[in-house]
Amino acid sequence: MQTESFLNDVFSNWADTLKALETCDDQVLPYAEELHIISRCIDSLAMKACADPTLFNWPVSECNDTKNSEDSMLWNGISTVMKPKPIGDDWWYSDVSTLRLPLYRRLILVL
Repeated sequence: MQTESFLNDVFSNWADTLKALETCDDQVLPYAEELHIISRCIDSLAMKACADPTLFNWPVSECNDTKNSEDSMLWNGISTVMKPKPIGDDWWYSDVSTLRLPLYRRLILVL
């Protein structure tokens, strides 16, 4: 019960789901497959990649180059805060490109 609750928390978050897939090495992968964790991660990512993130108020910080206002100060103290870049349909490409090829392929097939 606690494990399922934890996994549901992971699957609800883009970054956590991606991290779960990235950390599945050759030793863990067979067990994760047997427990359907891999397929659930892939389904979760695919659903989020196909959805409009603004509809669900999902924080897609991985796809935007956002910085704290303290990080965007010039030497003379003038703020250089720029308009946030609009989120396009391809916001997720760079994030999933870090996956191992077999997992990346499976995600693309699900999409």
